[in-house]
Amino acid sequence: MTPASLIWNLIQRYTEPGDLVVDPMCGSGTTIDVCLEENRKVIGFDIVPYRDDILQTDARNLPLDDEVADFVFIDSPYSDNIKYNEHPQNIGNISCENLKFFEALEAVIKCVNQRLVSPPCV
Repeated sequence: MTPASLIWNLIQRYTEPGDLVVDPMCGSGTTIDVCLEENRKVIGFDIVPYRDDILQTDARNLPLDDEVADFVFIDSPYSDNIKYNEHPQNIGNISCENLKFFEALEAVIKCVNQRLVSPPCV
């Protein structure tokens, strides 16, 4: 689980109240909790949501309009050394010793870069 203090620090430094923060791999929802406390709009996604306020989707294909996010926070899976869930599309089920792990993470970054962030990061 990502420490709330880490997310808080990033949110404070790089966003303003009312900004939209997107977390495409939301996990337990810490980003949502921090953003709500700090008056940011937030959308959290996960392939297997654990809470009602997390939307189910694959981070490689986010269902959002282009250039809507003011800030995107991604804490990706740590390979297959942690058991996340049994979902067949879960990137966390791929070993980091397999090139497919990095290809999957690259697909997430491309989706975020091309669709959510304005201007796109390079």
